[in-house]
Amino acid sequence: MRSPLSLESAVASIANRCARTHRQGLGPGLAVVLTHRSGWCEVMAHGTANVVTGQPVTEDTVFQIGSVSKVVTAAALLRLVEMRSIDLSAPVTDYLDWFEVRSEYEPITLHHLLTHTAGLVSLIDTVSASEHAVWQLRDTETGFAPGTRFHYSNMGYLVLGLVLAAVTGHSYADTVATLVFEPLGMSASSGASPGHCRPPLACGHERRDGAAMPVLPASITGGHAGVVSTPTDLSVLLRMLLDEGGGYLATSSALCMTRGSVTTDWPCYDYGYGLFSGRIETLGGHRIIQHGGENPGFEAVMIGDLDTGFGVGVFVNSYEQPWELAQKALRILQAVDPQGLSSDPPHGANRDQSDSRCPPPPEQSRHPLAGRYRAHATLLTDFAVLEDGMALVLESGDGYRQPLTHLEGHTYTIGDPPTPERLTFGPFVDSRVLACAIGGGTYSRVESE
Repeated sequence: MRSPLSLESAVASIANRCARTHRQGLGPGLAVVLTHRSGWCEVMAHGTANVVTGQPVTEDTVFQIGSVSKVVTAAALLRLVEMRSIDLSAPVTDYLDWFEVRSEYEPITLHHLLTHTAGLVSLIDTVSASEHAVWQLRDTETGFAPGTRFHYSNMGYLVLGLVLAAVTGHSYADTVATLVFEPLGMSASSGASPGHCRPPLACGHERRDGAAMPVLPASITGGHAGVVSTPTDLSVLLRMLLDEGGGYLATSSALCMTRGSVTTDWPCYDYGYGLFSGRIETLGGHRIIQHGGENPGFEAVMIGDLDTGFGVGVFVNSYEQPWELAQKALRILQAVDPQGLSSDPPHGANRDQSDSRCPPPPEQSRHPLAGRYRAHATLLTDFAVLEDGMALVLESGDGYRQPLTHLEGHTYTIGDPPTPERLTFGPFVDSRVLACAIGGGTYSRVESE
């Protein structure tokens, strides 16, 4: 058995390891947060958030966290369960009546989606919008009877994000802000990854000939990978989980997340709601919770030890994997005696239950076709359809505008005089357009940035 390590010594050891790992190529930007369920938190920042501008990484830098967003989605759904606004055993179609997938089995429930046991494909494509991708599930088939196997599916959590929006009447981003970020005090977090990297947002990067180069900023929305956050904010979420809900969630709800109920294809790990968990021998045989995430140009890891109460979050604005650093940092913290750490009031313990109810849905006044449309596999990657008085215009990414003239049905001509291209909108759900087609390419509608 190792001798207890002082917290100061542990932090110094981890700081040295972080600096060395960054110098060896984990970056260009690296942020690490260490925390304990008592409230203690320490942030370490290295390198640059954007190699073009030289913007440094700080404790306030905002990173895309990829699939760690699933933890936020699960927490929001459990809050709605506690508010008696949703039933996780109910079929998805009870809340999203247009949801459809080819299946010879029983209906898919929210529980199946939360545990990756619905039998859905992992991902339709790389389009960042949510409704259109979910609409395309009707062209796929379930791979097995719901509840019988684990198969990790981003599509499942994309559906859950739409369920949250349908139940509350607000976008996914607004819903998780109301149900998760505001009550936990995560003021720097958002449920939508914007399509830019202006400060305090970090820019994603990839290696080209050994040098870090920016990638095209991806606007990602939805319950699978849309959240952006800071190291400090992520530590709040992690402490809530390590503290069995910490007054924000009921203990029984928190345990639905931290106690895996489904066997996965990851050795030693089961899956709860939004989290992998298991006793990991390389981490002292302790009860570990974790989730990683990857978006274009970003990697993130959140890992916690339920036995000691310590947790680690790692953010990187490139494709280098941060798992080894996260696990080594947690292993060092496991040697610390947590007795004597300051104890703050549980997060959300004094929350007025009525405050967490969502406000009424906003009135819709925009033209039904107005919005931003995006694709990743075409020359014109994104554009916006804007209102100009009583008319519509198409604005490309460089700000160039062309008038749209109604031709027939949902089809418009572009430009004056018109170009050969035609812009056709559809499909539609509840009078909302999900996508459009132009020049042989399909563009999914995304939430406004």
